[in-house]
Amino acid sequence: MIKITNKFLKNKFAFTLIEIMVWIIIVSLIILWWFQALSAITIWKARIIEKVDIQKEGFYFTEKLFEMIKKWWTLDYEEYFNRMVIWNTTYSSGHFEYPSWFGNFWSWGTVWTSTYWDIFYYCISWDWYSNKIIDSWCYNNSLNTYWESVDWKHQRYWQYSFQFIDYNSNYNIDIWSLWDENGDGNIKWDDDDEYIWNWPAVFWTGIELPELYLISWNKKERLMFRWSLQLDDKAPVWSTCIVDSNNNVTGSGCIWTVEYIKLIWKDYWFDHNISILDKSQNDWIVDTWIIDPEISWWVEEIAWKNNTPWVELFSNSISVSEFKTISYPNKDIIYSWKDTNKSVNISPYTVLKLSLEPSWLYKRKMIWNRDKMNFSMTINLTDLYSQ
Repeated sequence: MIKITNKFLKNKFAFTLIEIMVWIIIVSLIILWWFQALSAITIWKARIIEKVDIQKEGFYFTEKLFEMIKKWWTLDYEEYFNRMVIWNTTYSSGHFEYPSWFGNFWSWGTVWTSTYWDIFYYCISWDWYSNKIIDSWCYNNSLNTYWESVDWKHQRYWQYSFQFIDYNSNYNIDIWSLWDENGDGNIKWDDDDEYIWNWPAVFWTGIELPELYLISWNKKERLMFRWSLQLDDKAPVWSTCIVDSNNNVTGSGCIWTVEYIKLIWKDYWFDHNISILDKSQNDWIVDTWIIDPEISWWVEEIAWKNNTPWVELFSNSISVSEFKTISYPNKDIIYSWKDTNKSVNISPYTVLKLSLEPSWLYKRKMIWNRDKMNFSMTINLTDLYSQ
């Protein structure tokens, strides 16, 4: 700053050019800092909004899943038994490759056609010295009324309960032609029948499954969940989604979801004939499961094969990158009360493990936050202890 001594401008002060330039630089830096701070606040706000939006979606659908499972359901041991008999470790799109078809097929039926059969198979003892049914389940060996394995064949509903009854377990010599001891033309329901109340377990304890099978307390409704893999239609064109022979998923173009289906019991005899002219129906036996009309294209559609409609639980903004179910106990205590193992004599419950992340619908809009949200919940299921 300089002093001006001009006679017209006595004792006045003025800035030099250098001082003016310094002040301009200082003011510019302050303005630049302000805009940077404002930009950082805006970015931070956007990241918070993105995270909150994803969390809201995740919490909403996870809570919906919890509420669906918690209300009036217990483990569907019939379906787990069916799954065990046709067990396979191959997954297709995240869930089991072979559908169990919900008990609408008999074990020896031609499952790829509409052929149905009208009888169950029964468990029998091989000899009178030891009850071999306890050591060998009758579906995978000759200890049944067909004298051969019915492994890998779909089971009818109620077939699981017959695994706990020995229809030929007394200690006299049972010759093939003399099994019918009371002369009624059958080997079942005779005086040698014995309730074993022990076997079988329907899955290994602690095993993680990509599907969950539930049934209502009155046995008239069934609810099932499964993990499902698809190619995300919002993903970049260069991305892929591949499931290899070891069930490992590769590629960034995948979107995972959880699907469910709800079934309703109908009394349509073993042929599943919906016609009211069929006089063999209405025998008070659970034999046909139809899709809940709320999610079915038809008023009454029998649940079977791969064209059964499953409903996606999560929106397309969420990818469920992990879905594992672990259920306990592995036997139905109604039939297995003779088993003294503490792991069996407990109230049914299931443990769910989920990982949620944004799908490409959100990823295309997001730059910063793509973290996974992990959920783990234990759900006590309605059962005989709470009725």
